[in-house]
Amino acid sequence: MAIHAPSATPHAVSLALLTAAQTEQNHRDRQAIELVWTGPATDVVPLRQTEQAILQVLNSAQSRILLVSYAVYSIPNIQDAVVRAAQRGVRITVVVETPNKLDVQNEYSTLRALGDDVARCSTVYYWPKANRKADEAGRLGILHVKCVIGDSNHLILSSANLTTYAFHVNMELGVLITGGKAPQQIEALFGQLIQDGLLVRY
Repeated sequence: MAIHAPSATPHAVSLALLTAAQTEQNHRDRQAIELVWTGPATDVVPLRQTEQAILQVLNSAQSRILLVSYAVYSIPNIQDAVVRAAQRGVRITVVVETPNKLDVQNEYSTLRALGDDVARCSTVYYWPKANRKADEAGRLGILHVKCVIGDSNHLILSSANLTTYAFHVNMELGVLITGGKAPQQIEALFGQLIQDGLLVRY
């Protein structure tokens, strides 16, 4: 006599899907933090190299990348990783600082330091001088943020700019955060700055 397994009811299927979705959300909400470092070698605590950690975020992204830096100079490995990400369909958003004493056309040279290939495959924003606060002496605030976010799930916050010195010469410290709310929150923060017109597209 053949024995037939009972078919799953719609309620059971729905419950299973909800459980799977909650499990995935719990996994994403679980946060891991690693230290990211440029500087003298040390065995006191485990440290990730700054450039290595940034490349990990760029190379693993599947949908979008947000890249913010005050200074940009001579970073071929990062340039190549950004272009490869764009080629696999990742949306690239770059936010860069602009030299205070240059006109708008010359300010684009900050982006040029990322390379023409990156410029072509990214949407680039800057903080116009007209949108910045100034102190009593008239000195404007600067965009001093340095961060990289991949897929709202991986976040690097660091003292390091996107420069060869920050990757190989300086002493720099940061964190690589995987999961949790921080990557989503910072991505949403910059999205709001763009939506409000405080950051302007080149």
